[in-house]
Amino acid sequence: MQKKLTIPDNLPNHLTDIFYRINISLPKGDLKETVKLDEAINQLNASEVYAVQDYPLHNLSEYAGWAINSEITQTASIESPLFIANWYYWGQQLYRSINPYKLDLKTPSLLEIPAYTKLPEPLDSVIPEQDERLDLSDTDAKKITGPISAMYGVIPKGSIFKQGDVILKKDERLTPEKLIILRRAGIKELTIYKKPKILIVSMYSFDKEEMSEESLYVKDVLITWGYEQVEIKSLKPERYDAAFNSLKKDNNSALDESLTTSRDDYIKFFEEQTMNFDVILCCTYQNSRSALFQLEKLPIFDQSSMSAALNTRCMPGNEIKGL
Repeated sequence: MQKKLTIPDNLPNHLTDIFYRINISLPKGDLKETVKLDEAINQLNASEVYAVQDYPLHNLSEYAGWAINSEITQTASIESPLFIANWYYWGQQLYRSINPYKLDLKTPSLLEIPAYTKLPEPLDSVIPEQDERLDLSDTDAKKITGPISAMYGVIPKGSIFKQGDVILKKDERLTPEKLIILRRAGIKELTIYKKPKILIVSMYSFDKEEMSEESLYVKDVLITWGYEQVEIKSLKPERYDAAFNSLKKDNNSALDESLTTSRDDYIKFFEEQTMNFDVILCCTYQNSRSALFQLEKLPIFDQSSMSAALNTRCMPGNEIKGL
C-alpha cells in the first residue's frame, strides 16, 4: 500500500516542490476501513478472519438421494427386508406448496432430497438411488434390504469449519467464492485496505467550464502515485461579504459576483464534501482569502508566482468539521 514517489527527469523546481509537498502529506502505509461484506468484492483483506459460527449449521445431504432414519434399518436384510409405505418426492411436495420439513416422518419414511440440503428430523442418512440396499421397483412399498449406518451420505453439522477457525488469511483478494465462505461463517463486515478518496478543489476566479491546468496536473500526479480515486470539483474563492455588500449598494460597475463564492455557500460546499472524501486538496492563489476560511490545514497552491514557494498541505476530510 506504500506509494512510490516517482519524479520525472529534469522537472522544473516549482513542479518538484509540488511533488514533494503533496507526497509528504498524503495518506501512506496500510490504510484500512471496515465495510459491509457485500461491498468487499475484489478488495484486499487487511486481517485474518475467524468464523463466528460452525458450518454447516445443520446436517446436509452429501448428494441427491433418499433420506431415511437409519435406526429403523438396522435389522433389514435381503431375507427380511424393511418395507416402507410412505415415500415423498422433494420437488413434488414443493410444487404442491407442502413444506417437506413439516411432513410426519416419524413413521418409516423415505424422502427424495436434493444434494446439500438440510435433513428434516428424524432423518439422518441419505442413500443414492442406485444403492443395492434400496429397492424402488414395487409401486406399493419400497424396500430396504440392508442396514444403513447413521450419517451415511451426510455432511455433518460443523464438519467444514468450526467457530473460531481461520477462514480467510490476511492480504487475500475477495473473490465471489470467498464471499460465499464468509457468509457461511456468519461474517457481516470485513476490514479491507482502503483506497483513499481524494478531492481536488479547483478554486480560481476566472476558470469557466474547463478545469485549471494546476488541478488537472495534481490529479495526474496523484494517479501516477497509485491514488486511484481522485476527483476535481470547481469552487470560486470565498467572497469578502462585507466589502461585496458595500460595493453592491454603491452599484459598482466592476462588481462581478461570479468570481467568488459567498461565505455561507463556501462553508456549505466543504460540509457536503467532507462526508464523501478522506483528503481534500485545494488549488488556489496563495494570497487568496478564500484559501484560509480559518482552515489553515487546507493545502494551498500558488499559481500566481511560479518562482514563489508553494504552501501545500492537506488534511483528512472528516477533520474539517471540527475546526
